[in-house]
Amino acid sequence: AVVAGTREAEMSTIATPLTDEASALSRDVVKCVRDRNGFALYFSRALIPHSKSGKFDAATPYLRHVGLYAFRHDFLTRTLSKLPPSALQAAEDLEQLQVLEAGHRIKVHLVDHAHPGVDTPEGL
Repeated sequence: AVVAGTREAEMSTIATPLTDEASALSRDVVKCVRDRNGFALYFSRALIPHSKSGKFDAATPYLRHVGLYAFRHDFLTRTLSKLPPSALQAAEDLEQLQVLEAGHRIKVHLVDHAHPGVDTPEGL
């Protein structure tokens, strides 16, 4: 269970390595960065981590966020719906930023690959 083994997080998600430059630069592909323990630091539609050059670097370990979540029951039923609006969530249009901005932790588990997401009407 993705959340069951993680006592320090109320919520978990998955990410996969992102090595394709076009996808890494696409605003339709959500990227994430994690700390050394696998907890989310940030999610963005922008290229993150972002180098000083502002260019894609194949040596950088980019991660593609896969929009699949697991929640602790209490967090889902008692907390999530009561979180205040988030400026970061509004700026990036990413719901998980509301959770981070409110001070909650999200565990990001790595998977080798994921099926392509449907991120735009053209992807249907």
